[in-house]
Amino acid sequence: MNEFEYLIFDLDNTLYNPKKNVLKEVDTLINDYMIKKVGIPPNIVNELRKEYRDNYGTTLNGLIKNYSINPNDYLDYVHDIDYSRLIKKDELLLKILREFDQKKIVYTNGSRKHAFKVLKHLGVLEEFDAIYSIEDLDYKPKPFVESFYNFLKKSKVKPEKSLFFEDMEVNLNGAKKIGFKTALVWKKNVNFDYNFDSIYDIIQLKLLTNKV
Repeated sequence: MNEFEYLIFDLDNTLYNPKKNVLKEVDTLINDYMIKKVGIPPNIVNELRKEYRDNYGTTLNGLIKNYSINPNDYLDYVHDIDYSRLIKKDELLLKILREFDQKKIVYTNGSRKHAFKVLKHLGVLEEFDAIYSIEDLDYKPKPFVESFYNFLKKSKVKPEKSLFFEDMEVNLNGAKKIGFKTALVWKKNVNFDYNFDSIYDIIQLKLLTNKV
């Protein structure tokens, strides 16, 4: 671990168990927004979302391009979830994060407000040195190369000195191409430098360092 100066964390389904279904609720609100706010017929919403993800990276970018929506209105709407019900304070996560001396940064495709609320409810907000959200990255999401370069430009992070934690292989593949060391969380894939069954297992990195 001594070779790393930065620990970069994705937010959703990385810093908490995917079984909490936070993104499932966001997903429902995205459909709701498209139907009620944009006026898209319900029977084509799912098909259109797939088309937008394939062509623009996110539903948001597709709606901006094709319907000129206000991105901040969209982000506020789709993240209007009951955080107190879905996410609880995580003392173990807090303890583990405090074991690492490296600078800790959140890099998320979600909104800044969403990131703050998730981290606050987890009880780990103060452990992070910076948060980079979709607004900070000109609405360019991971895994697009523009997103990573925007992140590097604004954060001044050195990818070769960083370990990138993610739950999505496609995003880690993008990070790997840029030069990050990669860690897959909640899953296993031998194509990445590290694999962890849960976010709590990253403590193994500290234990390995102590044995050296």
